Amino acid sequence: MSETEKALEPKCPVCSARFREQPVCSRCGADLRLLMQVAARAWVARAQCRAALRAGRLDNALAWDGVARGLQNAGIPAPPRF
Repeated sequence: MSETEKALEPKCPVCSARFREQPVCSRCGADLRLLMQVAARAWVARAQCRAALRAGRLDNALAWDGVARGLQNAGIPAPPRF
């Protein structure tokens, strides 16, 4: 695994253990459910962005991109209304 891939690998925000797709950190026991929910919302927003791009709807794509970026930056914005 490259250094870039290691840097992008999800980690526990409490102890930096590798994320194992479980709702509780295997090392420190931190509750990771909210983190998993945010990641899932960001995935959906990116999928919506791609669908809007394929449909030629740049305005919608930009709105969904903003949602995905906001989630990536730890905000939880509401989905855009079209």
